[in-house]
Amino acid sequence: MVVITYCVEYAESQKSICLKCNKVIPNKSLRVGRMERTSEKEKKKFAKFRWYHFKCFE
Repeated sequence: MVVITYCVEYAESQKSICLKCNKVIPNKSLRVGRMERTSEKEKKKFAKFRWYHFKCFE
């Protein structure tokens, strides 16, 4: 069973980059995150959100 986790929030800084358009997500703008594992080796140890602009997310 695959579990996909999503998060919708306002950006707290300008450090995240949209995975679709590769542009910075501005501070306090709405963003959507999808949790992904970093690698198969680390699947039990570490996962992180990949962020999208709200308008870029499909």
